[in-house]
Order: sequence, then C-alpha cells, then structure tokens
Amino acid sequence: MPRLSVKRVMRSNMLKQTFIVHRKIGHWEAGRFIQDQELNLAFVGVVVNEQKREIIQAPEGDKITGSMSFYSDKAMYTTHDYHYPDTNASGTSDEIEWMGDRYRITAVNDYGDYGHFHASAVYMEGD
Repeated sequence: MPRLSVKRVMRSNMLKQTFIVHRKIGHWEAGRFIQDQELNLAFVGVVVNEQKREIIQAPEGDKITGSMSFYSDKAMYTTHDYHYPDTNASGTSDEIEWMGDRYRITAVNDYGDYGHFHASAVYMEGD
C-alpha cells in the first residue's frame, strides 16, 4: 500500500520556514543529566501556532505562555534516557529557536512512515 509523504509540502517555498534545533547531548549519572556537547542544527519545515501568547499576571510577577507546532522531515526529541541514532548518548528535550524566540519541546509525534515528525513546544521566557 503506498504511503502519503508530506516532505514536498514541508519543503514548499510557500510553506517552509527555517528554525534552529539546539540539542544537548550527554549522559545520566545518579539521576542527573551531564551535558557533553550542544549541537545547533538547521531544520526546514512548517511552523504553526498552537496556543497564542498570553500573559499570566501573578503577585510574584508576569509569566508569558504560548506554544507552537513544528513539522520537519528530521527527528526531534523530548528528554530521554535511550540513545540517539548512531550515537551512544542521551539528551534533554530539544529547544527550538524560531524568529528570535526559544521553545522547549514537550511532545513529539513520529510520523516517519509518512515522511515527517511533529513536535509541540512551549515558549521559554528569556534566559
């Protein structure tokens, strides 16, 4: 049975956008993550708003919330203790830089059979 691949759609000049995936690679020791290196990977895909940005006003200060969906033909990851393909390393959730803002991946859907991956990511306020 043929499978529908959406790779061409994601790479269409009308829809595609570029974003940077910051991937922290390392290992776990006594329940703590020890970072060995950080990769900055250029991805191409489709970016869609999931939840608009809102300000939550609380006595301790304002907090900005919001989330985005990122679609790409390259794999994206959440925090895990299994190994990345072709490496002997683990990592924490990928962080995505897009249009000057940074988002942390909270969930990934692997649609590899259909040529793409979908990641939900939440807005990270400044460092």
